[in-house]
Amino acid sequence: MNRVAQPESDFSQHVLNIYDFDGTMYETFEADPSRQIYGVDEAYRIAIEEVFYFDKDALRRYIDDGEHQNRTPLEIVNSLAPDCTLAGLDRLTGELVGAKLNVLAGQIGRELQDGELWPRPVPGFLEHWQQVTAAKEDGAPISQAIASAGHASFIRKCLAQSKLVEPEIMVTDETIRGLNSSLPPEQLAKPSIMPVSIIKTLWLAHHNQPSTLLGDPSLNDRIIIVGDSKEKDGGLARNCDTQFIHISPDNPADGWHELTNVRLGLGHISLNGTGQGNTKS
Repeated sequence: MNRVAQPESDFSQHVLNIYDFDGTMYETFEADPSRQIYGVDEAYRIAIEEVFYFDKDALRRYIDDGEHQNRTPLEIVNSLAPDCTLAGLDRLTGELVGAKLNVLAGQIGRELQDGELWPRPVPGFLEHWQQVTAAKEDGAPISQAIASAGHASFIRKCLAQSKLVEPEIMVTDETIRGLNSSLPPEQLAKPSIMPVSIIKTLWLAHHNQPSTLLGDPSLNDRIIIVGDSKEKDGGLARNCDTQFIHISPDNPADGWHELTNVRLGLGHISLNGTGQGNTKS
């Protein structure tokens, strides 16, 4: 999950970008059933029917609840089986994740109608990531983390398909479930501070900094949370008292431009976000 820590001469100059994944970095909700390509929503419907075969109303309740709504798998399972034991929730969540990934992971790289490969990058994202990677190679004091209800193996495959370097830190569904916490699922997921608390601890450790810095309010001034959901990602930023960049589904390149050019002062991202995506060579 983390690379070998390197000593830092002045950690006070470092900034940390924390990215959401689905709908922020990649358009994983895009579907094209005619080409056997399913988005996250469709994959959850398929998985719920498979895992909750014993509950004929489970899928209807999921749809009535508004479907995915940027919830973690644990939150979704808890909403469908609220009286389940902790062990039962863990088992059902693991089965749901497995069934969902069976749908999604195998279609990475499948060609969409326009020649792009699924999942296509959100406009502006590729240019941003490439520019940050180049800046870090030149010594820019920037760290990157992903905080997602998704899954590390899937995220890594998407980044590899785009030939992008992985971030230093990933906190995903597996991380949160690995805590084996008895806290209610909503207290472990965005907009709860839990994902950022874990990331901050790992960030300090990565840069050989003492954990006492976790109590320093100025640390939050150097954190930027990036996401497409004002409720989940924006709420997370408010709860953690950090900066927030909204990647609007209507015009995502504006958010990436704001982050790269204004907040970080790097290079140039065009406002039309027409960077080259994933295409079949």
